[in-house]
Amino acid sequence: MNGEELLANLLISGTGVEIRAFWKTIGTDNVIEYIGFTHAINAPTSAKRWFITKLEYDGTAQFVRARKLSTQEILDDRVSLFP
Repeated sequence: MNGEELLANLLISGTGVEIRAFWKTIGTDNVIEYIGFTHAINAPTSAKRWFITKLEYDGTAQFVRARKLSTQEILDDRVSLFP
């Protein structure tokens, strides 16, 4: 499943959920690196209201794994939350 398929599944399966996606480039491909979602519609990204998933890829932009936090965190801090 690529990042676009994952995002589509999240959008279709969730109701009353706000989703934010953050992209990065690997070679010539743009891939989703982080996805944040919250049930608090219009929540600021600086609020500790977000469940965050990090998607990881190999050097050819093929999906390898996803890591998801089980607690709500600040979306702006997403990079520091996944060592």
